Parts: sequence; structure tokens; C-alpha cells
Amino acid sequence: MTNKRQGNGGYYLRLQAGFYAKRFGILQGTGKEQESEKCKEERPMKARVNDGCISCGACVATCPEVFRFNDDGVAEAYADVAPEYESTATEARDDCPVSVIDIEE
Repeated sequence: MTNKRQGNGGYYLRLQAGFYAKRFGILQGTGKEQESEKCKEERPMKARVNDGCISCGACVATCPEVFRFNDDGVAEAYADVAPEYESTATEARDDCPVSVIDIEE
């Protein structure tokens, strides 16, 4: 007579071993952690112009790929910050005279 759990015993032991190995850093894992890090790196940054914009145009002049004037004449972020525009978008944020631009990762 065979025990039904005996056939699954190896599976449960592998699950348990995998849990402890990851918890205590014994094994490196399956690589899924690295994939999630890669997705984070490729995700574009978001820019936002908060209330208080004085429409000076510094951000629009510095990074027109992300900032523009809306119909009310106030600056807005109309696009995500692509990796190639991160430095100019950050410069636009830093040069804002009233500091109303936020850039989030």
C-alpha cells in the first residue's frame, strides 16, 4: 500500500527548501527578481506641474519633449519622461523659479 502523501513529499520539501533558501539568502533565486528590476529601470519617469506655475516658460524651453503650455497659458507635463530626456527634464525642474515641478520614478 502506498501513501498518497509520499508521492507529493518531494514537492513539499522542495517548496519548504526554496522558502528558507530565499529567506536566508542561500540560493540566488529563479531570476524573476532580476526581471522585475529590469522592468523598473525601463519604466519612464512621470513629470507633474503643480499649482503655482507663473508661466515663465523655463521648463518649456529646456525640455519641450515633456513640457508645453496648455490652453490656459500654464505649463503642463504632457508626456512621460523618456530615458533620453531625464537629464533635461530634471534640469527644467531644477530651473523652475517657483519650484512647482515634480518628477517621480
